[in-house]
Amino acid sequence: AATDPLGAGGTGAYATIASLPATLYRHSEASYNGYVFVTGGSTGSVVSTVYSAKINGDGTLGAWQTLTGLPVITSFHGSVAYNGYLFVAGGNTGSVVSTVYSAQIKSDGTINAWQTLTALPAVRQQLGLVASNGYLFALGGESAGATTSTSTVYSAAITGDGRVGTWATLTQTLTVALYGFGATAYNGYIFVTGGFTGSAAVSTSYYAGVKSDGTLT
Repeated sequence: AATDPLGAGGTGAYATIASLPATLYRHSEASYNGYVFVTGGSTGSVVSTVYSAKINGDGTLGAWQTLTGLPVITSFHGSVAYNGYLFVAGGNTGSVVSTVYSAQIKSDGTINAWQTLTALPAVRQQLGLVASNGYLFALGGESAGATTSTSTVYSAAITGDGRVGTWATLTQTLTVALYGFGATAYNGYIFVTGGFTGSAAVSTSYYAGVKSDGTLT
């Protein structure tokens, strides 16, 4: 088969599928309701472009479509899709920012207009952005340039209209200051893997449980 499904925690062989409309790096990717969404990044110059592609039943992708662009160019940002909305937070628009946006996801994989939400308490780039149990979490990241890694974790309740409440600074921080790591949420837990501490790359993996009040165990 062109692609093989997951089985027993492994993967089949990787296959080349529909290419993006442009070369791109330092972007962010999320998936929701049968679509993959790609936001921002750089083609050599930082862009505000947003793409989506339908995920076919065999794991391949349909044609990419260009959606409503982000309000600003950005790279090194975080993105996640949750409860019918696509969220983008932080990043670098020429300087590190604290901005948070969301856009409602439509059934055809397009999105409505972006709305500007309550900003993060501090600027962040190369952060982790995940959603779980009705809350949006911003994890670690850089506060400025290289070597300014942080361990801070913020959370905010997600409202029904795709907005967020006031950000809380959690006492449950990352174990170490970290940026450029992988982060995802599943079944009430947040997982963080790898990253850079500001002085060294690491192979460590961490997890934390999500409580009903948006704090972590």
